[in-house]
Amino acid sequence: MTRIRRRHLGVTLVTILVGLLPAGAAAAEASSPDLATVRAQVAAATERVSAARAKADEASAAYFAAEGQSEDLADAVVRLQDQLDVARGQLDGIVTQLREFAVQEYTRRADLPTAAALAGGNLNDIVASLAYAGAIGGRKRDVLDDYRRAAANLDATAKQADARKAEQDKVVADRDAKNRVAQTELAKLQTEQAALAAVLAPLEAGERARLAEEARQRLAAEAAKREAARQAAAEAKRLADEAKRRQAAEDAARAPVPGTTPRSVDGAFTCPLQGSSFTDTWGQARAAGRSHKGTDMTAPTGTPVYAPVGGTVTDTFDAAGGQAFNLAGDDGNFYYGAHLSRFGAAGRVSAGTVVGYVGMTGNASIPHLHFEIHLGGRGNPVNPYATLIKYC
Repeated sequence: MTRIRRRHLGVTLVTILVGLLPAGAAAAEASSPDLATVRAQVAAATERVSAARAKADEASAAYFAAEGQSEDLADAVVRLQDQLDVARGQLDGIVTQLREFAVQEYTRRADLPTAAALAGGNLNDIVASLAYAGAIGGRKRDVLDDYRRAAANLDATAKQADARKAEQDKVVADRDAKNRVAQTELAKLQTEQAALAAVLAPLEAGERARLAEEARQRLAAEAAKREAARQAAAEAKRLADEAKRRQAAEDAARAPVPGTTPRSVDGAFTCPLQGSSFTDTWGQARAAGRSHKGTDMTAPTGTPVYAPVGGTVTDTFDAAGGQAFNLAGDDGNFYYGAHLSRFGAAGRVSAGTVVGYVGMTGNASIPHLHFEIHLGGRGNPVNPYATLIKYC
């Protein structure tokens, strides 16, 4: 019989259903009828495999025990057969001696049976005749005793050999019966293992497919992440380039008209319109082919306008600037503010004196202060943005 080869299946219900399903899927699908059916099938098949293995192991153990006993008895029968052969040889030697002695005695004594009878008759009868006739002398009594002992030993050994052979035949029959049982249980075990494998096969196939899909999704996610990073980098570069172009355009727009490089006023200076909003509008086109010669500072109507430096203020009015002020500064520069809603102080003023209020008189569409700086005196306007961004 081929011994049962054990194969560790590792098919507990938990490892099968939790290990084969995706992370979280066991909980998500706990109520699924299909999953419940699979669980029941695996549990039943696992239990049958376990029971079949136990029976097969028990039957196999019984067979091998019987086989060992049979082999021991076979060895004993062989040893007894050898002893029987030895005893038979010893007895044959003694019988030969007695027959020869009986023939010799016949030739010298007339009262003995015939030589033919002594040579071929029953050995016990020959011995009895010899003994009755007083033919057996002292020198042959030892041979006769040896014969009797050898005959008794041969008979006992034969009986023992027959008993052991009968026992061996019985054990062999029992061994063969147990072998048939073991083979039957082994076939059942193999059937149950095949049934369990049939249940597990689709689960294992599903697990392999799930792992392959997870790997595909992971690779796709990594590729998408790399692509997103590449696109983000490209967008960041595009925005940076666009910012550079915009900055270059703004710098170009703020660039002074040739010959009028913007300079800031040196020394003390007061912001003429605090809390206002302004950009560099120097050089922008205006009506009648003019270009902008100042900075427009927006603020609500009525916001105070301050003298940026000490000097002399003169109020004025024209169609373009509306109500405006001229300031001849003590620093030697000329300052102009237009579109006032009303005038403030005039004449001699100090820096920070209110000289007017924001409005939208003249050519103005929103309340604001048009502010100009002329370095070294009127007629030499420069871009005031550099000074205003410094002090406002």
